[in-house]
Amino acid sequence: MALDVQCSLREALYETLTGILSPHRETRQAAEQRIQALEVTEEFGIHLTEFVVDQNGHLPIRQLASVLLKQYVQTHWSSVAEKFRPPEIKRAIKERIKELLPLGLRESISKVRTAVAYAISAIAHWDWPENWPGLFDILVNCLSGESEYAVHGAMRVLTEFTSDLTDIQLPNVGPVILQEMYRIFQSENQYSVRTRGRAVEIFTSITTLVAVTGMYQKGFTEQYLQPVIPMFCEKFVQCLRAPDGPTNGSGLKTDVIKAINCLVSNLPKHVRSFLPQMLPPVWETLTQSAKIYQESYVNGDGDTNDKEVDSDGEIINFNNLIIAIFEFVHSIVDRKRFSNLLDNLLQEVMYYLVIFMQITDDQIELWTTNPKQFVEEDDVFAYNVRISAQELLTALVNYSEEKAVNALYEVVTRHIEATSRLQSGNSGGENNGTWWKLRESSILALSKIKDAVVGKQEAGVLRFDIVRFLDTIVLATLKDPGAPPLLLGRCLCVGGKYAEVMPPEMSSRFLEATVNGLQENQLSCIRISAVKAIYWFCKASTAENNSSLGDIIRSHLANIFQGLFNLANQPSTEILTLTMETLQVLVTLDKAFTASIENKVCPLTIAVFLKFYSDPEILELCQDIFKSLSENPDCIGPLQTRLIPTLTSMMAVTPMDKSRNERCRGVALDVLQVLVQYSPRPLSSALVETAFPAACHCILNSEDNETLQNGGEVIRTYLGVAARQVTVHRDNDGQTGLQYILQIVAQLLNPQSSEFTASFVGRLVTTLIRKAGNTLGENLDLLLKAVLSKMQRAETLTVVQSLLMIYAHLINTEFDAVLNFLSTVPGPTGQSALAFVLTEWVSRQHLFFGRYDRKVATVALCKILEYGVTHGDSRLNEITVKGDQIFSGNEEGVRTRSKAESQPYQWTTIPVLVKIFKLIINELSNDIEAVAANQDTDVSIGRGRERLPRSGLRNYAE
Repeated sequence: MALDVQCSLREALYETLTGILSPHRETRQAAEQRIQALEVTEEFGIHLTEFVVDQNGHLPIRQLASVLLKQYVQTHWSSVAEKFRPPEIKRAIKERIKELLPLGLRESISKVRTAVAYAISAIAHWDWPENWPGLFDILVNCLSGESEYAVHGAMRVLTEFTSDLTDIQLPNVGPVILQEMYRIFQSENQYSVRTRGRAVEIFTSITTLVAVTGMYQKGFTEQYLQPVIPMFCEKFVQCLRAPDGPTNGSGLKTDVIKAINCLVSNLPKHVRSFLPQMLPPVWETLTQSAKIYQESYVNGDGDTNDKEVDSDGEIINFNNLIIAIFEFVHSIVDRKRFSNLLDNLLQEVMYYLVIFMQITDDQIELWTTNPKQFVEEDDVFAYNVRISAQELLTALVNYSEEKAVNALYEVVTRHIEATSRLQSGNSGGENNGTWWKLRESSILALSKIKDAVVGKQEAGVLRFDIVRFLDTIVLATLKDPGAPPLLLGRCLCVGGKYAEVMPPEMSSRFLEATVNGLQENQLSCIRISAVKAIYWFCKASTAENNSSLGDIIRSHLANIFQGLFNLANQPSTEILTLTMETLQVLVTLDKAFTASIENKVCPLTIAVFLKFYSDPEILELCQDIFKSLSENPDCIGPLQTRLIPTLTSMMAVTPMDKSRNERCRGVALDVLQVLVQYSPRPLSSALVETAFPAACHCILNSEDNETLQNGGEVIRTYLGVAARQVTVHRDNDGQTGLQYILQIVAQLLNPQSSEFTASFVGRLVTTLIRKAGNTLGENLDLLLKAVLSKMQRAETLTVVQSLLMIYAHLINTEFDAVLNFLSTVPGPTGQSALAFVLTEWVSRQHLFFGRYDRKVATVALCKILEYGVTHGDSRLNEITVKGDQIFSGNEEGVRTRSKAESQPYQWTTIPVLVKIFKLIINELSNDIEAVAANQDTDVSIGRGRERLPRSGLRNYAE
């Protein structure tokens, strides 16, 4: 009977799989529902495995079954798996599946074999070695057999398998795996290139594991890895020197380079003697790759769409080989014991880096069809050979700045001369149409190391004339009517980068070209480059206090602003971000001119703010522009007239959209804070009589944490700049501003609400007491009691610190009053509130963050200690707190949950004044160490990174 049930289940499963493969949607959907019901049956996994390993079975069914089996193992094998869904497979079923699955490793069909290997790897993660001790022997038998399918299948398992090895398992299986990997790697005529590449990958994985283990187990590396390093290194050299063909290729060489890099990074002393033999073939691989890259990817002579595909269907990308070499060279540079190996090669390495930095045909097509990608050309998320080459160039300059800077100029000069010959046609038959790409990458290289060039020029050790280069090469290219758009864009950018070293006459010519590049009739790449250049020109005029450059920019402001206004209409968010970033710098350059175009700047910024307030980057830029306009006496009036009604409308609360627009209200409060903080004093009637009541009603009618936090900060800012104005303000119902503020504070301190609403309430309460304490009367006691109530419920350090800082400030300013208050108010445990506050405080003081808060709290503790020592006040002397942890000597082993319950941690009890004294000593010790560290460290302030995330301009300037 049981046999009949199993047969019927197997048949039902087969029919269901057939249904899933049906072209008819209704049949397919019904089958997908049935498979979910069958999945929870006991024999489901066994039948799937049988279908997978049945070599006579229907191929589509086998492939589908292999996919479902992978999912089944992920979701049902172990109850602690991330994707687990009940039920967990029974032990007997697991054993049967583990018995059947290895048969699939010998499967001739790659997709089925790969799926089986993945399933075995997933099972091994949970079961090996305890519950599947025979797995390793199975894999070794597959590796040592005659079937390449079995070898491939076992290699796929080992690729995942080795990453799970521990230092206990490694001595038993590591040497066997390494010997087998070497055997496979050196058997060119027996195994495919991809299988041999996987052998190298597995060697790299084990090398990493051994290196990590060797850090804390002396002699581990020498015992288990050092014996095989020589033979692998020798074979690596042979592989790199062998030409591409049936037994070699870029994929295998990539794996070899990564393995060498792993040895250099993790085991430098063990590979030191082999590096002189390995560097020449790596260098040869780089130079050969440069020729292929130039012809196929830059000149476009080859078919870059003709991708090499391995036996698993994975694309082998030639670019990965180049990037692997760059990473290897980077590792050499980063290690002093090896970096001297590059001294004689520095200029040649840079020569090839400039070649690899050229724009490819694919990039041209991408930037032409999608201009926003051009804005993000340096984005690390689009990692490629061009970016990798720039990173290595930067590393070489950091390694030996003076030598590298001058060497690069020599390289750039060679390349520029070559491009001139190519452009003129004296190229000996080379491809003349791509001359500009090498010139663009040469200019880009000098742009990337601008900081180093300027630094060496200021130090008087620069051995070339960068200004002359800008004049004779860059400006000359800008005047060339036949120069391609991307080259012109690069010239504009490098002009902006080097604005700080240009003489006024040259700056004027560059700016004329840049302003011309902003015109609507120009291509997007030129307009985007012009915006970047203007940003850098503006930064140079302010950072260096360059009044002459500022005057030159001012003479072009009308055309610059008009070009930016036109570009702001582009649909791309990336281009808009770049435009607003540049606009934000420009509005500070000439306040009078900004006031003359306020009627364009302000409406544009408000429109962008309303449309993109959910984008944090654009929101911050809009806030910066509002700040600059607020600080401009001629703009503040019109700005408030336009912006305050907008903010009031955004803060309005209606029953229908209360929850939907919380983000909108929070942002409006954020912008209002900027407006209040930077507006002239006294605040305008619009800010006090219109915006302030609207903000109060918005806060009081909200339950959203972000809105309440932002609202608290707005009220704090109002109190900070115009306390009397807002506290005496009365609305139409006769309620004063002070009453509204107290209601808001009470809402933020409500013990029933989320503790995160009080994240910044400490600053608000402190400001309220400092600015309006004399008008609070009995409300002050109620306020401080509310702080105590909130503190009882708070657990997060940020919130508790915010609340404790209220008392710290009061102790520093009103010591006797706050001591008396806390002594007379009962705490939650029956003791006084003074005991409660001090207990909370001293238990967290060492965790406080923020230099200002730590100083304020430490000074307050000093006052308490001084008073306690000199007055002998029993209110302090009677308070005891937790001291040091008591160690009984039985703490060995893992502390399990049951052990923690039966043997809880124990602490000494000490007087609070003793604890305060220890905390003060700790703070003093930390400060002494910080001062000593600053004295011992040479602090060098860099000029900023060159890579520009998104538009990246702000990051560059900072």
